[in-house]
Amino acid sequence: ESSVDVALSRSAMTLDSGIKFFTAPSSTTAIGTAITPSEVFSISNNGAVSIPQTLSVTNGITGNLTGNADTANVANALDNTVDVGNTTTPVYFKDGLPMTISYTIAKSVPSNAVFTDTTYSNMVGATASVAGTAGLVPAPSAGAATRYLRSDGTWQVPPDTNTTYSANNGVSLSGTTFSNSGVRSITTGGTNGTISVNTNGTSADVAVKGLGTAAYTASTAYAASSHTHNYAGSSSAGGAATTAEKVNNALTITLNGGTTEGTDKFTFDGSGSKTVDILAGKIQAFKYMTASETVYVGASETYKTINSALEYLSTRYPIYKSGGIIATIILRSGFIMKEQVIVNGLDFGWVRIASEDAEVVIDESYVTAPVPGDWYATQYAAFVVVNGGVLPRINALFKYGSQSSGTACGIISRNSTVIIEPSCGVMYAKYVGIIAINSIVYGKDSNFSGAYEDCAYFGGSCQAFMAGAILSGSVTGNGLTAENASTVSAATTDCSNCGSCSIFASRGSVVTANSAT
Repeated sequence: ESSVDVALSRSAMTLDSGIKFFTAPSSTTAIGTAITPSEVFSISNNGAVSIPQTLSVTNGITGNLTGNADTANVANALDNTVDVGNTTTPVYFKDGLPMTISYTIAKSVPSNAVFTDTTYSNMVGATASVAGTAGLVPAPSAGAATRYLRSDGTWQVPPDTNTTYSANNGVSLSGTTFSNSGVRSITTGGTNGTISVNTNGTSADVAVKGLGTAAYTASTAYAASSHTHNYAGSSSAGGAATTAEKVNNALTITLNGGTTEGTDKFTFDGSGSKTVDILAGKIQAFKYMTASETVYVGASETYKTINSALEYLSTRYPIYKSGGIIATIILRSGFIMKEQVIVNGLDFGWVRIASEDAEVVIDESYVTAPVPGDWYATQYAAFVVVNGGVLPRINALFKYGSQSSGTACGIISRNSTVIIEPSCGVMYAKYVGIIAINSIVYGKDSNFSGAYEDCAYFGGSCQAFMAGAILSGSVTGNGLTAENASTVSAATTDCSNCGSCSIFASRGSVVTANSAT
């Protein structure tokens, strides 16, 4: 007799006679404990009974029990000191006894095992920096029957399908093999006056026109292969020449079209030695600047005018260096501008004009040359730049002597670039402070106040950056005028106290003038 815990479900069971079930409503009842008669069931004859509810039967089962049970925990039916199965070998029950299966988990599988995960991805092609991954071959599309799978995962047309070859002169072709069918070598012939020519593997002597058949013999009429000559005027071979004859036509070297013998013109006829000293300045050659440079302009300086300083700097050119190399022209104290600076197509953006004085006076009587190309022929300016040029950066405040009418402007630019540093510019222009047509103007915080007409005029699709500029006090014109699709940034500009308008824009021009006055 064994002690077995069995949970019986609501199902038909066949019970042998004499089997008794002892149950308690809420706890396991030990054998021998008194229970109420309603909790005892006795079967006198074999037959099927219907269990009205799930019963918990603990201990005290005698006889044979057959039927259906949802769960059974056989706790003490076997010798529980023996282990069955392990973590990799599952256990199943046969005839009520635990049995191990014939294979192990995670180490082997049955030969007839069926795997349902049959989803695979296509290969991923390689790129210049990332390796591809293995996978299924991508299906080629219709019409790609003659293509090949490239390592980037795409079907491609072979890059070269030309397998047709042909031979040319002196070359033979057999199948895919080329061979030399022309002249292969030329050697000395077997007889005098001939050469041996190997053509397509066959050699033959060929007579050479002009060569006799007589055997070659050395002649004493020819100089030896190793010999020396005396130099002119020397009595021995290899000696120094002591005399020289003049050449019929002398060699003349001029520097920059020079005409002064020994200075910028040198004539050599072989009768004597001649030294030619070539300096960069004499031939107007560029001398590259390797560091920033400062040039002073004034009555006691090497350069008396701005133009002479620019002429000198135009023979030099800065090399590239991080941070830049610039040339600065400094106008000495008391300098009066009695000239016009006219730049035609040259880039002087690496040159800056500064002054030791707070203001530099312009003498109007020297501003008489019109703008090149007869453009605005009746207008003149102290500074002019045209034809794609870049004006030297204005790093000083220039002004005409008094505020009156005339033709002299401060700056005129056409198809070019102008840069004015803050607090710099031209005041009291006799006509317009700055005129810019189809140009780029950088004039942030500049000063063109007090002009007789407009303080600043921009036209012809000009782009101007004039934020914070002082454009006030025009006598008869506007502080700022923009015409013909020009764009002007004029935030915080001072265009006050002008004879006409503070800001005037027309013909598709745009002026951004927030906080302007």
